[in-house]
Parts: sequence; C-alpha cells; structure tokens
Amino acid sequence: MKKIAIVGLGLMGGSFAKAFIEYSDNIVYGYDINEKTIKDARNLGIKIIYNKNEFKNMDLTIICLNPSSIKNFVKENCKYLSNTVMEISGVKNNLYPYIKDLSKKYFFTYKSIHPMAGREVYGFESSLKDLYNNASMIYLDDLDDEEISLFKKIGFNKFVKASPKKHDQMISFTSQLCHVISNAYVLN
Repeated sequence: MKKIAIVGLGLMGGSFAKAFIEYSDNIVYGYDINEKTIKDARNLGIKIIYNKNEFKNMDLTIICLNPSSIKNFVKENCKYLSNTVMEISGVKNNLYPYIKDLSKKYFFTYKSIHPMAGREVYGFESSLKDLYNNASMIYLDDLDDEEISLFKKIGFNKFVKASPKKHDQMISFTSQLCHVISNAYVLN
C-alpha cells in the first residue's frame, strides 16, 4: 500500500484521486487551494494535505496543474516533495528540463507523464473515476513495472515514450487538428 498525493484536484487530478480510491488499495491524499474542492474531496475519502511537510511522507506525488503553476509549485516546494514526483503537463519542452534540474538539486525522482484523456468541463465536480479507462499515456522517463501496474489498475492500457520535443510536436499537431475540423464544419 502506497501513499499517493495529488496536487490540484480539478478534472485530471480529481479523476486520478477517484480512480486510485476505487481501483487500488493505496491511500490517496489531496492538495488544493479551493475550499469547496477540499470539502468535497474529504467527503469522498481523500485525505487532505494542509502542511507541505506531509509531502515528504508520500511515496508518489502527481502534480495536476497548468504548466506555469506546475513550475511555480515545484520551485516553491521542492524541498518538501516526496521521493518520486510526476506532473501531467500538456507541454514539456520548457518545463521538463527546468524540473529535471531541480530534481537533481533536491534529490527527488522526476517522471513526466501526460494522460491522453479529458473532457470539455473542468473542476473536481466534473472528475470521473473512469476518465482514464482505456486511455493512453505519454511518458518521458522510464516508468518501472510497479508504476505501469498502478496506472493500468486505473484504466490506462497504452504507454508511449517520447522526448519533450516529440511530445510537444505530437500534441500541437493533434490539438490543431481539432480546430481545423471544427472550422471546416462551421464553414461548410
């Protein structure tokens, strides 16, 4: 049984937390700044982190914030972070080397992942325990067998390794493709 901390309990982080509670035997902790989210998360059995020193006791911390907030959170809290830290940013090229450098300086293992899942809504109230069912995950650093097993338990079924540059190229192409299709639909 592991202690897993989720930083940012919005759509993605909330879905991770709900899935880990439902499909694993791990203890799930959450960190968020929104009081309603904290209350709702606590009501679902997520243990709330109020003191950043608690991060040191975690086996894994997954940061589910926007890219600039991820950067700021790690910068401000790197001395508190657990042994293994992951983030789910949709852009990697600038963020990845920055956090990699901090991980060497503050002695934590950094692994960058990007779940290929989402919805058109946001917030903890929109998060789903099954959001990652049959989803793919892009990862930049090798995930060990235990980590792969953990993510498979909550629904991920395909894992694709990429460099930060390749990741950003793939993501920019696919996100722009949606805009092209929607524009074609509107113009038709």
